[in-house]
Amino acid sequence: MTRSSAKQLKPHKPTFEAKLVPILRKSPTLAAAYEATSFNEQIGPYVAASGILPFLDRCDDFPVVAQTCKNWLLLTQIVRALSPACASDVRHAIDFGMPIEKKATDERDGGNLHDGEYELFYRGVGQSMTIYCHNVLSTKPTEFLTLPSGGEMNYSHAPVGGSCGGNNVLTRFSKLRINPWMLKVKTDDYTFAKTTGGPLTQTYWNGARNITLINVPYATARDSRGSCYHSSRDSEEVLDNLDIVGLWPHLQRNCGDAMIDLRGTDFEINDSFRRMGCASWGRLAINQRHPKQHLHIAGGGFAGRVAPQRDRTRDEASNGINYDDEGNNGGWCLALKIIPDKKNVKKDDLDFPPLWTASVVPPIEGNDDITRGTFTTS
Repeated sequence: MTRSSAKQLKPHKPTFEAKLVPILRKSPTLAAAYEATSFNEQIGPYVAASGILPFLDRCDDFPVVAQTCKNWLLLTQIVRALSPACASDVRHAIDFGMPIEKKATDERDGGNLHDGEYELFYRGVGQSMTIYCHNVLSTKPTEFLTLPSGGEMNYSHAPVGGSCGGNNVLTRFSKLRINPWMLKVKTDDYTFAKTTGGPLTQTYWNGARNITLINVPYATARDSRGSCYHSSRDSEEVLDNLDIVGLWPHLQRNCGDAMIDLRGTDFEINDSFRRMGCASWGRLAINQRHPKQHLHIAGGGFAGRVAPQRDRTRDEASNGINYDDEGNNGGWCLALKIIPDKKNVKKDDLDFPPLWTASVVPPIEGNDDITRGTFTTS
């Protein structure tokens, strides 16, 4: 078992002794299992669960322990249900008949009784976070982050023009697929997204390949309208001077753009953004009231985009020049962080006018203008 990270963990309060025994006595299913389960003749499962399992790493150690025998599998499920870290833990609590509070539901789930917002704990022992649990009673329940401002303020846009033909593609997100163990967002999950327009076909610079865009991943601004935006001083002034374009839209809209708005959630951005692709350019506006939650991105190029730094694609190399990051993008690439001070999380502050400041996405040292640049929110 992996113990390096586990040694730093502490049992979640209240203690497992205080929580486990009443549940075992109240639930007929668990009471019968408790009576039939034994670690050995001297040490019972209750002692094992309350004395050992709370100190193990939930992500690394529990799967190994659960495979030891059926008794230990049951015990790990009980401990996980006592302090849920993911949607599967919520299902264990429901299956065992444990009391678990659902904060809210979503009418779009078709009346699913158990799907909704739950309080989860990071890795089972850390900070609390409100997460939407989807398809809870299925074999693969999943987790989503509900965006209070909805799709109007959380979208990604790719327009036609240049080497892109067809129709503009605009994808709006009301919830984001999140991994509660790693705190990463899968930007190309469209379960709770709605796309208008499209499809859009992008032809590569040499005409040898093309790709089709039906959706645009979250936190992605891309286009193929050309490099005039980053090479034209006039365009730069329009992009960077918010007094010219007004508070809405915050950046040039005749290009690829994306809006990120995590206000009202327990999370903030813990990642860097990078411009990439052929002749890429990028601008980023930040709401100074919520600098790590509310961002507006504009970017593109001949076949360029601005996206989270881990969002990379392998495309092609020709004549010694690497033209990576022109193709379809997305995946588990946007890192989040739980806000330390939950007192600052207010659901009703969305009406306050934003205070926008604009920044250029600069190139990375050692790379030419064709490929990559970066911007960090930290």
